[in-house]
Amino acid sequence: MVIPSVSFLEFKSKDVSFNANITDILTVFPRLDYLFISCFHSTKWITEMMQVEQHVLKLLKIMYDGLTEFDDFNFNAFLKFIKAQRPGFHVMLTEQTCISNHFKMSKKYELFTSKLRKCLDQNLVQDLELYKRKYRTIVHIVKLNFNFEDFYWHVPVENECLPV
Repeated sequence: MVIPSVSFLEFKSKDVSFNANITDILTVFPRLDYLFISCFHSTKWITEMMQVEQHVLKLLKIMYDGLTEFDDFNFNAFLKFIKAQRPGFHVMLTEQTCISNHFKMSKKYELFTSKLRKCLDQNLVQDLELYKRKYRTIVHIVKLNFNFEDFYWHVPVENECLPV
């Protein structure tokens, strides 16, 4: 089944057995521009996304919460994934926790995001202003708890130097 007229899709679930399969989603909705997954998911989304070679997705937003799996997040696979995307693609990783699990989640997520930020700093270019330029492939990390923080990187274009 293919549903070509849908351009925006958001998944929310409180069922821990639910996992949105991005390969299936992009196959069923071939004209999907925006995909928000704010439910339980695993790190398999990177592999699933890589299986769909031709997609028109402009924004993929993944919401992390206290029950999200990211312990086995493959940073090299993420870099390969983001570098394979066409210019203009934007991936946003967001942490949002409820007060009851905030402190437990914060420490776990802080470790994850510090590793991810280090990896992105070494392999991409960090620059807030480039977010406004639609011709770059963007990675955006957002923390939506007691303090709002966000960070942007883009895939370097030809002849652009990486930070030292």
